Amino acid sequence: MKKMRPVADIDPCPHNDERAEKIFLKYIGTLFEIDDDGHIWRIATMRSGTIIPCKRRRAEYSRRGYLRVRFMINGIRIHVSAHRVIYRYFHGEIPKNAIINHKDLKRYNNLPSNLEPISQSDNVRHGRRWNNNEITLSSESN
Repeated sequence: MKKMRPVADIDPCPHNDERAEKIFLKYIGTLFEIDDDGHIWRIATMRSGTIIPCKRRRAEYSRRGYLRVRFMINGIRIHVSAHRVIYRYFHGEIPKNAIINHKDLKRYNNLPSNLEPISQSDNVRHGRRWNNNEITLSSESN
């Protein structure tokens, strides 16, 4: 089994938490770029601590409709949710106990203007309100 080398400021395998997001944001401009439309682009890779430029390509992949980014730093795989790091990049810290809501409910739409911090209960209400409107509209057309 391959032994992982620890990174000084993180525990092994941070997945989708604040620490992982902070690590990701350190590599904006080095390994990644974020454009004004909320797309994340990979511009380089890192091998044995050396940054190697690569062809610019989208860094996100889909997981249950949400876009995510994964990368390796010194043998440690790091996963982040794209909408959370895009919010932090454009708007700053996420308020305590808040989650990032997609205003239009399209999980892949990470335009900075489409992201907002809200409570979990408000997020559930937002989804129900939108779903109820959709059900009403679709039943009226029959």
